[in-house]
Amino acid sequence: MHRTGMPRMLLSAVVATLLLTQVGCVGLLTNLLYPGHMIPAAYDGLNSQKVAVVCVSTESIQSPYSTSTLLARKIHGMLQRKVKEIELIDEDKVADWIDNNDWDQVDHGYRKIGEGVGADKVVAVEVSSYSLHDGGTMFKGRCTVDVAVYDMVEGGKRLLILDSLPVVYPANGGLSTTTMSDREFRDDFLKVVAHEVAKNFYRHDLKEDMALDATHISHR
Repeated sequence: MHRTGMPRMLLSAVVATLLLTQVGCVGLLTNLLYPGHMIPAAYDGLNSQKVAVVCVSTESIQSPYSTSTLLARKIHGMLQRKVKEIELIDEDKVADWIDNNDWDQVDHGYRKIGEGVGADKVVAVEVSSYSLHDGGTMFKGRCTVDVAVYDMVEGGKRLLILDSLPVVYPANGGLSTTTMSDREFRDDFLKVVAHEVAKNFYRHDLKEDMALDATHISHR
């Protein structure tokens, strides 16, 4: 007797759907979409471009040691290593322009920076809801990130890359404040935030994401 049943492809889809409803299976979905473990860039338009990276945060003070300055420096470094033939405008040149031009990010500010420093593209990163502690004895980094690219060649056209992306580190639990200083944990957390931003501009290995989710980045 001929047996009827669910087609193999449909059965596979049902099994995958059931698996993905379980907690912690986001990585499985990514594996199904990208079985070769390489994830394409969300935006690959920085190749062979002159790029300014600008970060702002809810901190009221801008200094060489502020969150926004340190984050910009880390994103700058990652893009320099990963994006082919990118020409990144020196961070000090961008900072000097901001300091000397009464910059206001609300009033088309990123476009003004792009014009002022001669950039082809401006990568604008805005950080909000930033914190490093979970109670008095645990470190846990949290923030929300928005990322846009301003294409100065196209008249400052704005391209939204990330909208209100929550970043949490460590993803599960926290780290005791007895294991490191605030400065050391901030450095680790900003590495995670920088990776979440920078990876959108180059093809990267899924294992990099999984490693950040599962382990503590060593600052040593």
